[in-house]
This record gives sequence, structure tokens and C-alpha cells, in this order.
Amino acid sequence: MFESIYETMRGCEYPIYIWGNGSMAHVVYKKMQEQAVLVQGYFVNVSTCWQEQHRDVLPRLTLQELREQNKPFAVVMGHGHIELMSQIQQEELVKEVFIIPNPYDYYIPEQNVVRQALADGIDAVRSYLVDKESQDNLLAYFTVHTENYRDFYQKVKMLDGLFYPDIWQFREDEVYYDIGAWNGDTVREFLAANNKKYKSIEAFEPDPVASMELIRSVEGKDSIHCHRIGLASTPGKMQIQGSGTQSAFIEKTEMGNIPVYRLDDVVEKNGTPTLIKIGVPKLTLDILQGAKLTIQKNKPRLIISVAWGTSNDLLDTIKWVKQINPEYKLALRYRLLMPTQLWLYAY
Repeated sequence: MFESIYETMRGCEYPIYIWGNGSMAHVVYKKMQEQAVLVQGYFVNVSTCWQEQHRDVLPRLTLQELREQNKPFAVVMGHGHIELMSQIQQEELVKEVFIIPNPYDYYIPEQNVVRQALADGIDAVRSYLVDKESQDNLLAYFTVHTENYRDFYQKVKMLDGLFYPDIWQFREDEVYYDIGAWNGDTVREFLAANNKKYKSIEAFEPDPVASMELIRSVEGKDSIHCHRIGLASTPGKMQIQGSGTQSAFIEKTEMGNIPVYRLDDVVEKNGTPTLIKIGVPKLTLDILQGAKLTIQKNKPRLIISVAWGTSNDLLDTIKWVKQINPEYKLALRYRLLMPTQLWLYAY
């Protein structure tokens, strides 16, 4: 997929640098290696501490250091913070800017899934969505996985934040379940968005590295409980792949050391949620299936990442939520201008 991008880069007359030094930048570098595209190094806009450790030894430069070299260059970037592309294009020495719409292979739907969705798959869920923006966002997700990927950046707008949708308001006594809490980033975002008005927060993060950061980030805050467990449709065990990175994910296996529970069972011990956020690669629908009774009986509002799955998970998740509780209104919004940042809001 996106062969024309790599072909153009292979023929580029300017040295190519990757913008950024985070986990996405290094996924982009792996794609460049796979596609035989020569890369000179990474660069960032300002001097920074290199927080992530990587095995490759490409030079890491600041934008000012590239300016001082006074040589034209090209830039390749992943889909993160695409809204900043115009700033890079204004640099006098930057002659080309290439975008990799989705460098994460395991988040790219198979082409037969894309074709089916564009043919009639979207029509099967269109009536479930509450507004035209949601319908347009769904179409944009599949369009970006074709050679017409540029249309995505022209048509999609992003939210001010995950908890600032234009469709519902916070409650005074929220019981917030953050599933896939990572290092506490979405807990902190929740606290900032609702002015710290909540009854309790249950934060779930099985990654041992990330969960330590999560615990430290909420230390001293009232009624926030951290759980280092996995959630799924059936109890068992899991193991982490890529622990400590933003692209980490968990896999079911009896050889794993992470305990896994059903959300319905967890709710019995920790209270009924009013708001559930699920941001877990590959397991979204499986986690929802383990929360079937909670969703049917209590109709908590849901914020679900629907673009981190495989196959037809996106459409299947929309159908499942609507069928389990037909009272839900469903909206699709992009948290960021990235194909992988499409979120389903059920309320």
C-alpha cells in the first residue's frame, strides 16, 4: 500500500530526514528500510532530551543544526501531528515533505476489507451514526487506506481533545473507567477536561513499564485506583509485546504472566462506570464483549478507539455496540489528524 509514496522517495534528489524522535519516527525508519529508501537521520524542531532508546544509530539533529548545514533536504513524517506540516514546509531548505499515512502495518486493514467497506460495508452502519460528520469520518478512514489518501487531510477535522466532543457533557459524579491508561496521559486529560469533578477513577494498564508511570502520575490524588491487569471477553492470561513503547500491545496466551478478567466481573468489585474509555490495540471488541452485561444494564457512555484493530473490527464494533444497547446514539470523531485516532462515542 502507498507504493507511489515510496517510489517517489526513492527517486528524491535531496537527502531525506525523518521528523521526530519518538516511537512513530522509528516505525517510519523501519518502513524506509523495508522500502529501500535512504535516510540521513532524525531531526526535531528544538533541542530535546532523547527519552526513548532505539537500536539504530542514525544522527539526531535539531532543526537549527540542519539550517546551519545550509543544504536543501527532504522530510518524511508519519501521520502524527500532521497539522504541523505547514510549519515544516515554510523552512527555506525543505524542498519536499512526504507523509506516511499509516506506518503501523498491524493497524492497516487488508485491501479486501477496504474494498468491501467502500462498496457496501459502510452502508450497513451509516444509519447508526448520529450525524454527517460521523459518516464522513468513517468514509475518510477507508479512503486514507487507498491511493487517494491525501483526501483524508483535506476533509477531516480533529477534536480539541479526547474529552471535548461536541455531542455530550460531563456529569458531576463520573465514575470513569480508563482501559488502556498507559502512563496516565488520558487520566490527566480527563481530570483537566472535567475540572476534577468525579466520584472515582479506575485506571487499567497491564504494561509493567507504563503502569509504574501511571501509578506515579496519580500519586496523592483522591479516589484514583490503578489496576495492572488485562481485560477481555474471557478470563485468562496475556503477555506484552513491545513493553514500554507507545506501540505496545497484549496477546492472549496461557504462557503469559498478566492476569486477565472480564469487565463485568471487575465492575462488581469496583462500582458501576458512568464513562468508559477503551484504547487498547487489537482487543477493543473482545474487551467490549466482556462488558456486555454492564453495557446492556447501565448504558455507560463509551469512548472507544475503533481504528486499532484488525480486519473488519471497526465496522463490527459499531454494529456490536448498537445491537447490544439500541438506545445508544453513536458518533465518530478524530482525536488527531491520524487514521489511527478515530474514536467512537456512544451516549
